[in-house]
Amino acid sequence: MQADYSDANVAHWCQQFNIEPSADSPWLITWNDGLQLQHKQQQALWLQLSFTDGRIGHRTQQAKFQSEPVLKAMKLKPNNQAMVIDATAGLGRDGFLMASTGATVIMYEENPILAMFLTEGLARAAADAADVTERITVHCANAIKALPTLTADTIYLDPMYPSRKKSAAVKRDMQVLHTLLPPPGDADDLLESARQASVKRIVVKRPKTAPVIFTDGLVGQQKAGATRFDLYAPLYPIDR
Repeated sequence: MQADYSDANVAHWCQQFNIEPSADSPWLITWNDGLQLQHKQQQALWLQLSFTDGRIGHRTQQAKFQSEPVLKAMKLKPNNQAMVIDATAGLGRDGFLMASTGATVIMYEENPILAMFLTEGLARAAADAADVTERITVHCANAIKALPTLTADTIYLDPMYPSRKKSAAVKRDMQVLHTLLPPPGDADDLLESARQASVKRIVVKRPKTAPVIFTDGLVGQQKAGATRFDLYAPLYPIDR
């Protein structure tokens, strides 16, 4: 990863997450009122996270944002005190929506670049939404080992799915993720690990036409547009 270390903000965040410079990388990290990731050859490929304006800000500001499909699948109502594990945080948008309902959200993101952008984006969002961001914690780690030791109300999984063949139909942020990250791994281990946690339920976000990860423990499905939420029972359910 190449970065503009002459900018103190870029240097600070890269050092915090041990991002090593690499002139061979096609990506450049800069500062534009926040961390920005830019592909050096494809100018249309860039990423900057914002949680209080743009699409995610609009969604959280709507009077009926609790009708969001992901919140329905998670059974998160306004002013709840649920504990949620977002084990595949990614860009953090679903997790931010969950925290906006009152839930405490523990995010896991294995990729240090994504974890850095997520943490920095939430730090900026605190200026306008401190009541939400104070309920979010980000861990730069693979959740598979941690999940069996955790206790929560719900675990949320949104494992990466192979990119569509018609890449033009894929949103820019997802194009960045598919370009930046290695090919999606086997989601079976992730779900199996989640089922060993002490929780009430596990919710898995999938494309509507994608196969289920596995059927063992599958107790229901909710469909919303091009998305499907597969609902799983844990091996060791709790009553919180």
